[in-house]
Order: sequence, then C-alpha cells, then structure tokens
Amino acid sequence: MVLETEIQIDGGVEQVFAVLACLEQYCDWLPHSDVHKGIEVLDAGPVQEGTTYIDRQSGGADMSGEVCIWNPPHCIGFRQSIALPIGIVEARAEFRMEVVGDGTRVIRRQTFALPWLVWPMRPIVRMKSRRESLRILDALKRTVEGPG
Repeated sequence: MVLETEIQIDGGVEQVFAVLACLEQYCDWLPHSDVHKGIEVLDAGPVQEGTTYIDRQSGGADMSGEVCIWNPPHCIGFRQSIALPIGIVEARAEFRMEVVGDGTRVIRRQTFALPWLVWPMRPIVRMKSRRESLRILDALKRTVEGPG
C-alpha cells in the first residue's frame, strides 16, 4: 500500500530538512495524536543515515525506526517496524523537498507492508495514515513558516 501527500511551505528546503532531521525535537513541533506519542533517539551523535530510534505509539505498541534515506537537503526517509503476534508491520516514510519559487514543495510518500491477516483492515489503515500524514505536514508547515 502506497500513499502520497504533499504541501507547499513558505520556507527554504534547508529549513524544512533541518526540522525533519532533528528527531530529538519532534515533540516540540509535532503534538501527540491518537497514533504518535514521541520519538526516542537511540544513537549518540548527529542524525544521519542509519540512526535508530523508537517511535512511541499512543496504543503502547512502539515501533523500531531507522533513518534509511539521507540526502540533505532534498530527501530524508524513515523505516519503521513492529512485530505483532500476527506478523511484522513495516512502514516507510520518505520526505522529498523541491524548490518552488521562494518556497518548498514537500512530498511525503508512505509505503506499508502488512501481514495478510491485516489486509481486510487496509481501508482503515489508509484512512488513519492519510489523516496522520496531513497532520504531520500541517505541523511542519506551521513550524517552518512560524506564527502567521
């Protein structure tokens, strides 16, 4: 299952990338939701490809994560997974930044690998994922653009 969402932000690609790459500050700009509770970075040092983290989920089933794409300032990607009794759920989120005039177009592409037992729930997963993606992009926009 693949979902793409995009938004136009009045700010440079470097600024957008910097916000997305600072995992330690996600809780500062991305409020908790019914899905996301926070990020705990497991590796010392600067965030880069291979950096690992825990994505704290509101339901208590935390996901292991890793920065899997690192191409500053145009692309950053994350791979997350969780082992459930019915199988492993894997999710990838890639943010691509493109210069558009004085701003940046951000395209968020999500890819999911779900155990076959979960396939009947794909419409619910798609709806929740789209809502969460829009929430993330809106929060990113507000953070980069500042109070308007």
